[in-house]
Amino acid sequence: FLHSSNYDVETSFIGYGNTTHPSTDADAYVTSPDLVGALSGGMTWLPLHAGTLGAVAATGVTLTVTLDANLTYLQAVPAPTTNSNGGHTLTWNLGTLASGASTAINLQVQLPTGTVGTSYEINLAITCIETDSIPGNNTHIAEAMIAHQLYLPMAMR
Repeated sequence: FLHSSNYDVETSFIGYGNTTHPSTDADAYVTSPDLVGALSGGMTWLPLHAGTLGAVAATGVTLTVTLDANLTYLQAVPAPTTNSNGGHTLTWNLGTLASGASTAINLQVQLPTGTVGTSYEINLAITCIETDSIPGNNTHIAEAMIAHQLYLPMAMR
């Protein structure tokens, strides 16, 4: 290991390059699929994953989802702590997440009637009280796209 004041750098795995690991900070993250689809005027589910990767617990963790003005919020499991801006800003107060802990949220939205291929942004952001060692994974942009329904024939022998 090489050691600096902020990161341990693992160099012993051939083919994997140098991988940095936070040494003492919290690291909250949020992710989801980049793209989900539905028929024009249809509904789709977006699975969200939030958690911590740092060496210490993250406290006061808050996940905020901002929907494009053309999307309609239908439901989420679990339900958001607050629902504001006409259902376009959803917030979950996740409290304290231990190091390595994660949680899943399933969000259902309805797409407007429109042209196939039109997509709408869903912005995700997570915050915590501690200094976040890797702030680049604190936001994510997913898209909900109007798509065709495809029926594939089934061949049986």
